[in-house]
Amino acid sequence: MIVQRIINISRLGNNVYKLSLICSSRYNNNYNSTTVSRPHHDLVFNRLYRVQIGCQYHTKTKSDCHIQTSLINGIKIIDCAISLTQFRHYSSSQKTEKIDENAPKNQRPKAQTTIDEEEVNKFASQSSLWWDEGGEFEALHSLNELRVPLIRDALVSKKSLAQYNIASPLEGFWILDVGSGGGILSEPLARLGASVIGIEASEENIKIAQAHLIHDPKIRDRVKYIQSTVEDIAETQAGKFDAVVASEVLEHVSEPQTFVSSACKLVRPGGSIFFTTLNKTRLSYALGIVAAENILRLVAPGTHDWNKFVSPTDLQKLLDDNKFITKLIHGMWYNPISKRWSWSKDTSINYAIHAVKPIVEGNADIWKEQSPLTV
Repeated sequence: MIVQRIINISRLGNNVYKLSLICSSRYNNNYNSTTVSRPHHDLVFNRLYRVQIGCQYHTKTKSDCHIQTSLINGIKIIDCAISLTQFRHYSSSQKTEKIDENAPKNQRPKAQTTIDEEEVNKFASQSSLWWDEGGEFEALHSLNELRVPLIRDALVSKKSLAQYNIASPLEGFWILDVGSGGGILSEPLARLGASVIGIEASEENIKIAQAHLIHDPKIRDRVKYIQSTVEDIAETQAGKFDAVVASEVLEHVSEPQTFVSSACKLVRPGGSIFFTTLNKTRLSYALGIVAAENILRLVAPGTHDWNKFVSPTDLQKLLDDNKFITKLIHGMWYNPISKRWSWSKDTSINYAIHAVKPIVEGNADIWKEQSPLTV
């Protein structure tokens, strides 16, 4: 049924856009970065990743290119018909709440954080599905094929050859996984040797993540899940993490500026911050919401709100404001037939960004001796 839909969409799109033009201009398997070269994914690393994470690094095929081209061609027909008023998705639950500045932290209203209660409840209701690799979160499991090597390579590049451990390349690194959900990203990072703290607003998701972690004694001592917000953690753990990761989270927060600022505070000088999210374009609306949610049903309808999407330009500006240096920006493409992700030059739908907090004279020793796990 899905194949027939894609064929129909393709036939519509090909009446307007030439296949060869789209293939050459909107899809490429290379990284999109003008500031640094593509991170290396050598044979040893990729074999190690396949063994420890249990998946393969994806290389694009001609069929992938044809599928993406067909989808883009067809969706552009839909996109042209979308009026600007359809982009105005105002939540009926948004209310103005008066804030008591003298209230204790544990009694502060949600308006003081970037947490959107409706988003938390939405994912909490799906908590039992986190580890169903063929279910609601299938695309997130598949995304590990891109985001885990990206994080690994960026951090390992900071090590000398003498410090490198082939069995545990991320050994010695402290990573904060913001919006950790059921632990889909936290666990693979721990299997590569990292010490990981996952913070999550939903108590139900925390319980699912903890229950799944128990089944793997090799990593359960390297992962800790905490029900908290990035704003609260930033108050006590500033400068303690080698890396902060917010993957598929930014598009669900109510105040991106506050969220990014708090996440940046947690990174130690010389450390990294990683985001994967959705761009705010008409194409991201057409593919990320109309197609993914309403046509192909890759995720549940209502999962995303286009008004919360953040463009790479705006995100890079927020990182610049927090004195971070953007190292690379990659586009990402999801193939709904092969159910695999691949890198793309096109950032108009999904993208990843990596930035580094520079070491300035006088702040190199900000790193605390106390372990972040004491939070």
